[in-house]
Amino acid sequence: MNYLKNHPINDNWITDRINTDAVKYADDFAKHLSEEQKGKILPLTTSQLRKFFGAVKSLELKIQSNGFDKNDSDFIMLKPKLAYAVGRVRNTNRSISDIRISDFEEVLCYTIDVVMNKCPNKESSFKNFIYFFEAIVAYHKCYGKDK
Repeated sequence: MNYLKNHPINDNWITDRINTDAVKYADDFAKHLSEEQKGKILPLTTSQLRKFFGAVKSLELKIQSNGFDKNDSDFIMLKPKLAYAVGRVRNTNRSISDIRISDFEEVLCYTIDVVMNKCPNKESSFKNFIYFFEAIVAYHKCYGKDK
């Protein structure tokens, strides 16, 4: 998991506002997640993405109704859900060294940490997290093979 080391995220995309650089990052990242190489690289599948997307959209509806509660564990629990998904893929594909879901976990966990730890207006930063995530999903749909 070195995707962020080579492709750092600008925290301001989450703390302040999404801009064209954030959208470009989402585009490049989705393209990366969709890459496949038989026996070597396992891409992020639409179904893996859809499971996480469902959890995020449910949380978004809850926050729209009740506001963002920094003590609510649902948002931070997205990180263990991602870890579980990575573990499932690793356990069933032990011979493949590069699974793109690991990069997905790395980037999304980082942005979750930005929302939780680097922004005083968590509701606003959560909305930016949603925008960023939705951009990744949209571009992944464009590049993914399992449409």
